[in-house]
Amino acid sequence: FDAFAAAFAEGQQVAFLAQGQVRRVALSGGLPAVVVAASPKSGVWLNDGDMLLAIGGKGLMRVSATGGALRDVRGFTSDDFRNLQIDGLDVSPDGRTLLFTQFGGETGVYVASVDGGEKRLLVPGEQNVAVFAGPDHIVRADATGLVAQRFDAKGQTLVGDAFPVAQSGGASAFSGSTGGALSFMTGAETLSRMTSFTREGKADGVLGPDAVYQEVAISRDGKLLAFARTDPADGNVDIWVQAPTGGAPRRLTSDADIDHRPVLSHDGCCIAWESHAKGLLNLMERPVDGSSPARLIRTWGKAGGPSDWSADGRFVLYQSSDGSSGSNLWAVPRETQSEPTRLTQPGFGADDGQFSPDGRYLAFTGQETGETEVYVQRVEGMKLVGGPMRVSESGGNSPQWGRGGSELYFVNRGTIFSVPFQGTADRPAGEPRALFTVPSFGGARPEFRNFAPMPDGRRFVALVSVVDPTPHPATVILNWRANLGGKP
Repeated sequence: FDAFAAAFAEGQQVAFLAQGQVRRVALSGGLPAVVVAASPKSGVWLNDGDMLLAIGGKGLMRVSATGGALRDVRGFTSDDFRNLQIDGLDVSPDGRTLLFTQFGGETGVYVASVDGGEKRLLVPGEQNVAVFAGPDHIVRADATGLVAQRFDAKGQTLVGDAFPVAQSGGASAFSGSTGGALSFMTGAETLSRMTSFTREGKADGVLGPDAVYQEVAISRDGKLLAFARTDPADGNVDIWVQAPTGGAPRRLTSDADIDHRPVLSHDGCCIAWESHAKGLLNLMERPVDGSSPARLIRTWGKAGGPSDWSADGRFVLYQSSDGSSGSNLWAVPRETQSEPTRLTQPGFGADDGQFSPDGRYLAFTGQETGETEVYVQRVEGMKLVGGPMRVSESGGNSPQWGRGGSELYFVNRGTIFSVPFQGTADRPAGEPRALFTVPSFGGARPEFRNFAPMPDGRRFVALVSVVDPTPHPATVILNWRANLGGKP
């Protein structure tokens, strides 16, 4: 998140995320104050002055707005919350009820007491973020605009049918007040540009229109570029493929579900991705030529997604947050009903894995030092042997192999690094070397892969943020509940 929607001290301060810290600043100006070192997905300012933060792998945690340690909240740090992606936190006007969107398990909009306890599903399925609007309604977005529905705080349920309050598709941000005002913006999504760079960092081509991209991937033979892109009309996300040099893209998914995290098989014949169909996280695959329909490999109940295929094509590598054991990497069989095999050790925080071209090594990120770093470990028969060896020096993300396994790339603070590997040596042949800095890394979700190397390491495709000069004013509707025409 970029900033908390809720205010504190009668609306005189705002909280925001910067450089891995939650900070707060007075609207009248002055220097920001650090609240806590954390990178939550979402947050809300509670009525008592505390903040509630959704932190991946930890669940929902409290912290004082004046600073201090993160504190557990009963039920919110259980495995059920650790395993899921929680977003869009909002609190009711009376400060008693928490509203949030959950991805993983049964995806949908939920409510729970801010003091913890059991959650209750309000709206199942793939939904955008919902907010409280006044003391007795919630508002959420759908394909046509914003819809509202009465909320019974005592019974923690929705009453009556949802009804439209703003016919404006693609609302990217919206908020409601206790006084009956509703505001929203459209077309304010952060756009990015798929840009081709030389190894020296020179931008030498644009590979598609400016859009809301989530991630990019290039096949090991360098013939195919895959990416996820958001449809501005309805906010849906689909998978596309095209030549890495540009040209007309071809759409591989077209249903009403969010389809993202594309990974290409090593032979370039198939693509796997994550689909959010029916409120679940589904691992899917399909031939890249579209010659047969998508096939379900496995339904996964924990937040995560695919990150690679095994070199022989028999397994898909899947990352997931697994409660108290942290984030782990799993080898999921494609053709059998066998159970997935966990590759990484619990508690290491392993994520974003990729096999070397010959299948001998697995590169991944881990948080053994407290900071996200890049590691490499030997693989034998879908089992990791020996111990993980750190190859980054001061942080790293998105490790990806190139040059037949003789180089490993990763990104740190916008700079792409290269680490040389030679032969069968179980350690790098040299230190990480900075190749170039991308002016402004883009992508709808910064935790996803926002760059991909060509196999020869001479060119890279990266998502670059685009500054949209078009103003996007907020629309404010006053007293919208006074014109419900007899609706409940």
